[in-house]
Amino acid sequence: AQAIDLSRLNHMESEISYLQGQVAAMRELRRENPSVVAQPRVYAQPQTYGQPSSAVQPRPGQGSPSQVGPLSYGQPLPKGSGQQSNASRERDLEKTLGTGIMGIIASVLIFISIIIFGGLLLPYLTDVVMTAIMFLLSFTLFGVGYLLLRKDPKNKFYLSLCGCGATALCVSLFVTRLYFALIDDKAFLAFIVLWLWLMAYICKKYQHPIFRIIGEIGVFLTVCLGIVRLTGTDMGYGEWFMFCMLLIVYGGSTLLLNQIIPTASYEKNAFFHCIRTLVLLMTLAVFVGETEKSLGAYAGFAVVTGYLFAELYRSVRDELRDGCLFYCLVGVNCLTYCTILCGVFRLESFLPYYIAAVLLAVFFEWRQSKNGMVGTVIACLFFLGSGWAWLHGNIFYGVLVVLPLFGYGYLRKNKIPLYIGLFGIFGLFGTDIKVLSFALLWAVPFVSFVVLARLMKDQVFTVLGYPLYMLCGAGAFWALLEGYDFQAGEAAILVFLAAAVLHILSVKLRVFGESGMAFEMVAAGMTILLMMCGSYAVYQEYLNLCSMSVLVALYTMNTVNLLKKSEHFGYYIGFKYTVCMILLVDAHFDLSMLISVLMLLFAAGSIAFGFYKSYRSFRIYGLILSMVSVFKLILFDVSHKSALYNAVGFLVCGLICFGISFLYNKIENRVNKK
Repeated sequence: AQAIDLSRLNHMESEISYLQGQVAAMRELRRENPSVVAQPRVYAQPQTYGQPSSAVQPRPGQGSPSQVGPLSYGQPLPKGSGQQSNASRERDLEKTLGTGIMGIIASVLIFISIIIFGGLLLPYLTDVVMTAIMFLLSFTLFGVGYLLLRKDPKNKFYLSLCGCGATALCVSLFVTRLYFALIDDKAFLAFIVLWLWLMAYICKKYQHPIFRIIGEIGVFLTVCLGIVRLTGTDMGYGEWFMFCMLLIVYGGSTLLLNQIIPTASYEKNAFFHCIRTLVLLMTLAVFVGETEKSLGAYAGFAVVTGYLFAELYRSVRDELRDGCLFYCLVGVNCLTYCTILCGVFRLESFLPYYIAAVLLAVFFEWRQSKNGMVGTVIACLFFLGSGWAWLHGNIFYGVLVVLPLFGYGYLRKNKIPLYIGLFGIFGLFGTDIKVLSFALLWAVPFVSFVVLARLMKDQVFTVLGYPLYMLCGAGAFWALLEGYDFQAGEAAILVFLAAAVLHILSVKLRVFGESGMAFEMVAAGMTILLMMCGSYAVYQEYLNLCSMSVLVALYTMNTVNLLKKSEHFGYYIGFKYTVCMILLVDAHFDLSMLISVLMLLFAAGSIAFGFYKSYRSFRIYGLILSMVSVFKLILFDVSHKSALYNAVGFLVCGLICFGISFLYNKIENRVNKK
């Protein structure tokens, strides 16, 4: 009896879940189609427990037979259907495309068609007739859309039609004033004010985003048309007035639409912010073609300034989410404004860009979000580029560009300015290197880099900066020496000596603080590079003793530390000492057999040291080196030499080999006795 009760309870719960799903589906259908009267639905009579189910009655959790097959537009799926979420998304996409976006696209196409038809009919019709046709078409679209909206205020097609007609009025007004000149400036200004009032009234009455989108697109096309008309012409006071009115109308209309139909999120306003940035970019064409300073140009610049600050104000009011578009658009606006500023006032300096980069960094720091890293990168790159352009060839470049980036990154605990500041060192190649410029452009930033590396203990910062500063410093020092009439070979040796001594001191004195594996690898790579450079220096007569001393110091670096880590480094240590010995001997003696003898001596010493310190790697390396020395002696050293020379060489090498054999046998006997 207990099993029967549990089965009946499960069956009843399934029935209740199914009925709840049906009720929810009917409510959704009634909400989307309020004019449809719900019809009573006939269900099968409830069955008693244990009665076989009818083939017509739907089972709980399954759709009814009447719903099998494709659904009509707007019809919801049953609650239990697994395809409900996908169908809902497809239905929403269909509604968005069919009712909203299609209306916007149609409005844009109508705007373009008005402009094209105007251009085609212009040669055949008078200005008055063309103006009458444009206004007739605009009022017709607006009137029909408005009358239809009064019957069905939520119909998106009617909304699109009314918005298209209202915006076409603005296009007609600008064409009438700009191309036909049938009205004067006062009448034009009055009509524009009336049009703005009309747009505000329509938007406030119906409160739909379609009006805002169509309105901004229409005014944007009007601005494009006006700027194309003004570009390349002699800008008089009338042309500058029209330019100012274009921006004022566009900025005022967008601000008005934004106030009436607000959208809090910056991402939801992304389309409008992109359009406004495009308008600011297009204004460059008007200012670039202006060759003379005039009051109209200053007035236009003042309007552009107000337009920019209005856009920044609207951007600040929008709530930032996690997008990157905000930082990119603000950066483009700032760059465009600086270009217009320099063009209007005929400024050849890049100081405005430098100041704007500082203000941009402050602004982005204030408006931080999850993706504030993008803003930091944009501001720092803008600062670096503008500082280089402004201080190109100036000795204070490093102080005014690199050090501020270092300071900003350290104080804000932000690594991006630090890394970008590292690459600012390339700016030292933009000037003539003298003693003072070398100190301010390289030495001061290098000291700052060392201090930051010790304070932060950031391995990435140290690993990137150290080789970068060393290589750039070597190049700058080379340029400095060439400016003082040093020969190329002498300059190369001095650069090698300076870089090697600085590297040895930096590593030995641990000027970067506690270093990890990454820095040790970079330091080892720098050491190998300097050793390769030293192989050239020891063959030169200029400062030869200094070159040999520094070369020996480079080859002996880090030997003890490597052996402490692993005895397998013995192969590398033995090899590099052998190379060092060969370089020193070959640079001063043209005796090939002497090198073979010394190699055998070094092999014997390696074997002895390996037995003394119990380093197997040294012993094996000594044996390999001894065989290489013998092969070298037989194959290369005996040719074209005197018999006495060859006899002495073979005798010495044979004695050394006997010594190696004696050493091995003696140590083997000691090991066997133990």
